[in-house]
Amino acid sequence: MGAISNGAAESGDVRIPGGKKFYPVLEGLRGAAAILVLFRHIPTYGPPINFQMSYLAVDLFFVLSGFVIANSYEQKLTSERMSFKEFAVLRVIRIFPLYLIGSLIGLVALFLTGTVQNNILALSVILALVMLPLPVRGLPPYPLNNPSWSLFFEFFANFFYAKFVKILNNRTMVIITILSLLILIYGATTSPKAMDLGWGKKTFLFGFPRVLFSFLVGVLIYRLDLRNSNRRTYDSPLLAVAAICASIAIQVVAIDARFEAMYGLFAVAILFPLIVYFSVRISVKGKILGAMMLLGEISFPLYALHSPLYQISHVAFGAYLDPYAPYTGIAFAFVAIAIALMFHSWVDVPLRKHLRAAIMHRLPQPSPA
Repeated sequence: MGAISNGAAESGDVRIPGGKKFYPVLEGLRGAAAILVLFRHIPTYGPPINFQMSYLAVDLFFVLSGFVIANSYEQKLTSERMSFKEFAVLRVIRIFPLYLIGSLIGLVALFLTGTVQNNILALSVILALVMLPLPVRGLPPYPLNNPSWSLFFEFFANFFYAKFVKILNNRTMVIITILSLLILIYGATTSPKAMDLGWGKKTFLFGFPRVLFSFLVGVLIYRLDLRNSNRRTYDSPLLAVAAICASIAIQVVAIDARFEAMYGLFAVAILFPLIVYFSVRISVKGKILGAMMLLGEISFPLYALHSPLYQISHVAFGAYLDPYAPYTGIAFAFVAIAIALMFHSWVDVPLRKHLRAAIMHRLPQPSPA
């Protein structure tokens, strides 16, 4: 999810340097999803607002990521104006700074709890530096920052796409998405976690088809949008808000456990792609545009930092705050959003700018066509 760059202005859109389109409603979608994920991951502050189906936010992130990555890089990669190495470095620069900061905060929290042996902590740090899962029974794959599992799969999908983009024609991608969906159907209908796959050791391998399906669907939506240059667009703040409310409703609805797998599959395979497909056609201006931009700005820092911030908070104040849920959860959300916005403006953006300036010019440039 993690790593969704920007992507739409006559059509909803705003033109940004480089000629690519920026789609503001997609920014709103990912920001709203990040807030729902936050509530999911504050178990003692959140009840009853850590919603049952909010794990589907990850699948929405993956669809958005596929669309935006394709919008930002596909034409550069296919025309060889950008090499795979350049793409990979840009993605690492985009994701790793906040990921490492979140992991450092999580390390402090784990150290303070004293629940993990020092040798395991040391191994966790080493593996976190290369974003690999911890192979220790009884601990999650990413103990320093639990949501990092989705960033691992985000990297996998990004690199798979960029490496093979020249041979990933629409037919090939449809075949891969169908195969991935079939594996997901098996996983969701046989796992007690339904579609909540990939974050734990028992279902970790299902993370690969989970990300491939949604990410490649996002790429296909981009290609469909690119081909349909005469598509109708809507300058409607009401439709923009409706799209975000629809995505939230899908994730907060209470579903009987007997139907959870089927509902999750339907949301991932049908509902989220439709929401993204129609959202790229929606234009917004003024305050609504500003709100969408703000949601987009907080989305990744909030996703990368909220879990370790909760861990630190709970170690220090949990005994005092837990009894006041969900009010503590709501207050924590406001604090975490403020921190995410500060990290975005004061740390992430200037640091990425510095890293790009320091690193990118050293890479070999593709030969002109």
